[in-house]
Amino acid sequence: MGIKHILVVDDNPIIVRILTRMLESVSSSSISINTAFNGYDAISKLIAFSTSSLPIDLILMDLEMPFLNGLNTAREIRRLKHSDHEECQSLAQRRERERLAATLIVGITGDVRESRFME
Repeated sequence: MGIKHILVVDDNPIIVRILTRMLESVSSSSISINTAFNGYDAISKLIAFSTSSLPIDLILMDLEMPFLNGLNTAREIRRLKHSDHEECQSLAQRRERERLAATLIVGITGDVRESRFME
């Protein structure tokens, strides 16, 4: 099973647009790409899509963002994954937690507009 749904997270709309176009250009199959502009937005979208027919498989996230940076966002996602209230969770909540656990998170530093990223 390959990656079908990617979430691009960066506070710079230009970087988001560049990454989105790069992903679309290198994709050999149909990949859905969503965007978020900070950690809180990313977590909200990840949770919303976790029980949908097309959950997020991969997050490409800037490490340095205002409000909630990439590292703290990843920690919060992993904390949600390890919620210890299992006995009172519904089946949907358990499936949501399992999807969160399966989501890959990649942190990005530097500027994707640099030539080393465009090769």
